Amino acid sequence: DEDGELSKQATEVRKGTSADFSGDFSATFKSQVGVDYHYSMDAAVSDGHVSDFIVTVAGLSEGESADAVASLVSQNYHDWAPALVVFNSARRAAACASYLKKMDVRAGFVGAKMTRPVRDRAKDDLKSGALQVLCVCRVFNEGVSIHELRTIVFA
Repeated sequence: DEDGELSKQATEVRKGTSADFSGDFSATFKSQVGVDYHYSMDAAVSDGHVSDFIVTVAGLSEGESADAVASLVSQNYHDWAPALVVFNSARRAAACASYLKKMDVRAGFVGAKMTRPVRDRAKDDLKSGALQVLCVCRVFNEGVSIHELRTIVFA
């Protein structure tokens, strides 16, 4: 507006997601009408400044298997990949990766007891697209930056 405040203009970016911003950066020409500079969310994602990111939380009951999460991921991996599926149980994470592989999803499993070279190879495979989904337990949940990552599922 004329006071130089940020004006917001929302547009649909993807499947109902509104996230486009524009602003009037004119500090000296208060009578100027219109937007001096426009930078869309699509441009920011494309330029690598922000991530078009999805976070999904899938709750499992005490006795529930990882098949429920694997089913959810297998139905959505085309939109979600590359994806990280984070478990608190190595058994469930490995079972989910196995199920996904049976569903023709390029998936892998990494746990805290695996060596650093194995973990690094899995991370590199996720970054390169060799893996679409990486199921993990007690790794990659802190201090790891995977810029290519599009989705995290907490299960």
